[in-house]
Amino acid sequence: MSVENLGWELWLLLGCTALCFAVIAERVWFFFRTTEDFDSLKAQMQSTLRSHDMAVTREVMKGDGMICNVIRAGLDAVDAGAKHSGPIEQALTGQLKGEEARHGQRLHALLIVACLTGLVTAMGTVLICLKNLNTQPIFLEPEHADTVGKIVGAGEPFMFLGLGVLLIIPSVVTFLALRGSIIRRTLESEAMARLFLAGLN
Repeated sequence: MSVENLGWELWLLLGCTALCFAVIAERVWFFFRTTEDFDSLKAQMQSTLRSHDMAVTREVMKGDGMICNVIRAGLDAVDAGAKHSGPIEQALTGQLKGEEARHGQRLHALLIVACLTGLVTAMGTVLICLKNLNTQPIFLEPEHADTVGKIVGAGEPFMFLGLGVLLIIPSVVTFLALRGSIIRRTLESEAMARLFLAGLN
């Protein structure tokens, strides 16, 4: 697959790929950095709530993950003087929505770039086929070209198509995996919020 024949199609595809992998790297690092041990946090929070020690509960929830940030919002409501479960629950729910948005940042951009990469791949494949028809009349006059030229000319579009597909796959897989992680973290945070409210009573 010669660079001369590919031209700007290759560079556009590589540009989309670089953008995809930049987003993937940032999001994967974020999710890794904010990973939490649900069972450990649950046990520690229930223990501190039984002793009514909110300072220790806050210390347990000092991380930057979804669960910790949600529970700290509830603790802030308690520290602000909330006496009933209503205002505390509103604080927990509001923080949870904010955490969902924070975790979902740039994921839709990743999907859009993956779709754009697919469009560039399809467009580039067609353009390379047209270029080969114009520059290599081997498809019409096979006696004027050698066998190697035929194979290379016919194979370039498929090589470009294969490259594009291989570059799209990591983006789609990462998007699905991170969306699944957001759903799991949201369910865990909701469960912790309910346990927090129950522990206050």
